[in-house]
Amino acid sequence: VLLKLERQDEAQALANELEAVALSTTRTAPPGDASNMDENALTFLSQYYKDLRQYDKVVNLYEAACKREPNSEELHCSLFMA
Repeated sequence: VLLKLERQDEAQALANELEAVALSTTRTAPPGDASNMDENALTFLSQYYKDLRQYDKVVNLYEAACKREPNSEELHCSLFMA
């Protein structure tokens, strides 16, 4: 939404914050593993990368999420769509 409103700086700042959370060691996944993200962060970043047409990053996000929750049909469908 921020990109569509031409507020690129704000969108980039939010994306940077979410990536910083993903890099933190506060969860069980190792630092830098995208599976650290919760569903809201995953949704935001995937939409952000789609808007920027960086589809490979969307695929990477959903691959990591599927590793975290291998029985999630929803995540596997999202990975397929990515």
